[in-house]
Amino acid sequence: MQLIGMSLWIYLMLLALGLLGVLPFLIRKKHCSEMLKMALFLALFDFAFENAGALQGYWYSSGSALPLLAVPIEVFIIALCAGSAYALVFPRKFDWQLGIASSLVIAAAGTAIEAMLVGAGNLHYAGGWTSYHAFASYFAVFLAMGRVNELLA
Repeated sequence: MQLIGMSLWIYLMLLALGLLGVLPFLIRKKHCSEMLKMALFLALFDFAFENAGALQGYWYSSGSALPLLAVPIEVFIIALCAGSAYALVFPRKFDWQLGIASSLVIAAAGTAIEAMLVGAGNLHYAGGWTSYHAFASYFAVFLAMGRVNELLA
């Protein structure tokens, strides 16, 4: 499904960029180096994870302005924004209760966004991969992000 000539990937990327631009004004400021470390960590981890999954036949994407191997460039940019936002929003010191609660919310949101992408024809699950697997993956990654945030800060 094309929305006014653009794929859903483009809209999600623009939303991520816009949110990242607003967050520093709404939330305590942190050093750019902390944001950059988390941005690069998440983007590179996601890049490796998505390419590995695509090679295993679990999913593939379509409708990207520029695929980076199996990863749409829009996803790479969204991951950079999400990693930066994570460094802005969450404290350096990892807390299990906050980590579990926030990871559940992020996993639900990520899974819902993927469902929209699947419905729009921009993301295709295969090889037995389901939304349940996506939810578990988002949860695990963002729970680990809390510890990475503490280590990289």
